[in-house]
Amino acid sequence: QMCIRDRSLVLKDLEYEPIGYRIDSGDLSELSKASRKMVNEVFQKYSKDSSRIKIIASNDINEEVLLEMKKKEHSVNFFGIGTNLVTCQKQPALGMVYKLVEHADQPKMKFSEEIGKATLPGKKTFYRIFTKNSEVPSLDIICCSDEEITINEPFLIRKVERIQQKYEVTPTQVQKMLHLVWDGKLVGQLESLEQSRKRLVQTLHNFNPKVLDLNQPEKYPKYISEKLAQRLIQIM
Repeated sequence: QMCIRDRSLVLKDLEYEPIGYRIDSGDLSELSKASRKMVNEVFQKYSKDSSRIKIIASNDINEEVLLEMKKKEHSVNFFGIGTNLVTCQKQPALGMVYKLVEHADQPKMKFSEEIGKATLPGKKTFYRIFTKNSEVPSLDIICCSDEEITINEPFLIRKVERIQQKYEVTPTQVQKMLHLVWDGKLVGQLESLEQSRKRLVQTLHNFNPKVLDLNQPEKYPKYISEKLAQRLIQIM
């Protein structure tokens, strides 16, 4: 901390502008607060401005570290996240498999004893549903690709795991979540990285925080439409 303070003062005297320093070990929260306090006090003593000096923290930072630092409070301005940005600790490999869902305009599906491996037949889209004029999403509905959901009109839905039981939902707001951008060629408008980032931030902001909890997330409701359920029952 003294090294940070002394070097910053020397740079000021040499007419260079110190812009920040990095902390990469120890208790990042406590060190950031202590070093910020020291730099501010010394700069104030010598009538120098420390407002532009930023603190960068690194050291295998992940979601848990960020949450813990937020609870403890800190003075960090930027986080240097490397390893855990390009490699997800909880799922370092992303397993993806293409499944045939339609052939010659006829819906197809994969059967499996494991419900998570079976597929829903036919082309599909899905909607995010808001109810009771809330800005927090209530559920998602997977539908046949030609279905539309209308605001303030009852819509029949089912759960895959309880396919015989029907439910009804009346949305006060509907968001279509699937937009076609590639069909053998580019057919839709691609978002810029900044647009994608803003949309993601807004989406996460609208969700119930309990659904986004890293340790014990609340299960988010997902249903299928009555039309898709009938198609599934017919094939099964």
